[in-house]
Amino acid sequence: MDDVQSIPHAKRSRDEASKILGEKMLQGWVLLGASCPVGDCYTPLMRNHKAQMFCVRCDQYVVTAEDAKKQHMEKEAEERAFVEKEKTEAEDQLEEERRRHIEQQFRLEEQAKQARDMQELNRTTLQYSDALQGAAKRKIDNMVSQSTSDGDVNTVRRQTLAALYQKMEALTDSLSPTDHGERLLSVAKAVREIAEAAQLLKN
Repeated sequence: MDDVQSIPHAKRSRDEASKILGEKMLQGWVLLGASCPVGDCYTPLMRNHKAQMFCVRCDQYVVTAEDAKKQHMEKEAEERAFVEKEKTEAEDQLEEERRRHIEQQFRLEEQAKQARDMQELNRTTLQYSDALQGAAKRKIDNMVSQSTSDGDVNTVRRQTLAALYQKMEALTDSLSPTDHGERLLSVAKAVREIAEAAQLLKN
């Protein structure tokens, strides 16, 4: 077998080799027509369950040039697969970092938007409560100056208080478990100012 590659190894005796041949055949190994290529051996080769050829006298596996080429190609394929896997993992990691960066940017923009919305809400609430309180007081003062009955004055106060309480309820209903601390503080401040305005109208 000119196409067999092997490594020199200390040989067993022929009797010992014959005994092992029988044992291997009982184990299901196949006796081949090819002989060991090692000089002065010429022992029939056997094939195991993995289709590997083995010389029981030399106690070593033998590989044909075709098998060696196949093993080399398989090794190259494994190396290419490993490199491709590392490349894919690196790309996945880069994509994950990009995704996290985008999510972080989105959160920052969302927080900035919420802060702007709260500033606008505070400004609008203050303007509304100040205007409502001022208009109510002017109307009440005008009624008093015109000797309007206490019933009319109380009616205006009740209407104004109802509007303030409605605004306060709308603010508290707008809260959600996901609101950050700044928004909670802003809503609390607006509610407190509306409550103070309502208290002034009660006096």
